[in-house]
Amino acid sequence: MSDAIRNFIKAVYNMNIHRNNTPATHHEACPALPLNQEESMDFKVFLDSLSYKGTGVLLWTEDRDGNIRVLLSRRRLPSLLGDAASVAIPSGDRGSNEKNEDAAIRIVHDELGLNIEKNRLECFYSEEAGGVSLTLYSYHLNSMIRVKDGHDYSGSMWYILPDDAIIPDADNLTISELRAFGESLRKRRIS
Repeated sequence: MSDAIRNFIKAVYNMNIHRNNTPATHHEACPALPLNQEESMDFKVFLDSLSYKGTGVLLWTEDRDGNIRVLLSRRRLPSLLGDAASVAIPSGDRGSNEKNEDAAIRIVHDELGLNIEKNRLECFYSEEAGGVSLTLYSYHLNSMIRVKDGHDYSGSMWYILPDDAIIPDADNLTISELRAFGESLRKRRIS
């Protein structure tokens, strides 16, 4: 199980077992579940009961100096995916009859006000664990553009993607996703 899926599931699991009318934030929830607890029967039953199908799109470009730039947006509200105000790859739920690519196009339009082409989406991360499915696409732009604020995200900014993928204000899930993107770029350049 990858770090991205693990961080998401741990947050959901901890919120479920710590129901006290005050939801824990993503950062508070994740440390409470040690990695070896994944092997417990309670966790496996919980994992099988989850049903979440998420899709996201990372817009990226190269600047004049050859740096990879990624567009991240601030979450307006806390969610199972992270704290409010943390920067993230715009993502959302995929409808039950919606294809991943169609969900990606809808999310980019709804959250950033952009129309993108399906044939230019490149899947760089896809995983299923129990009832959780997460698919992430990258989409190359020719330049850094301005985007609008959406319902769930605002304040989009272009960040230089560092080698360690650690970006200020990014949560563990976003850092895991950015590392997967960086790895996909390295593999493309090698081949």
